[in-house]
Amino acid sequence: MTLSKKNSQISSVSRQLRKIKYQLYYKLLDYFLFNHSQTQKIRALICFIALDYNINPILALRIAWCESKLNPNAININQDGSEDVGLFQWNLKYHPEITKEIALDPIEATMLFCEAVNEGNLYWWNSSKNCWDIGDISKFVF
Repeated sequence: MTLSKKNSQISSVSRQLRKIKYQLYYKLLDYFLFNHSQTQKIRALICFIALDYNINPILALRIAWCESKLNPNAININQDGSEDVGLFQWNLKYHPEITKEIALDPIEATMLFCEAVNEGNLYWWNSSKNCWDIGDISKFVF
């Protein structure tokens, strides 16, 4: 087994373990925040995942708000017939590796967003930048 294949397998297992942690957290939110709205639970989930990926949670929340109003089931049909799906409005035409089911899963969608940002792809959300760009976000305290 090559080193790169072994690293890929380790990365895959690490991602699966992260997802299990987020699923548990989301279930705990349902249990402890039963009187709160779905939007509040989604907001807490996005913050938890973003912080775990070292992404500014305010940035993640603002982008999700601008893209979907924090609605994990949001679907937008574009003029070219392609669909933007989920919290971060993943375009299934330009991201064929992302299925509709994955894009509609708030945990997967947020993980993919954080991974994309960490890989330097924040520009994928430039079409809504006028909504979410708040200048220097490092000035916010968490």
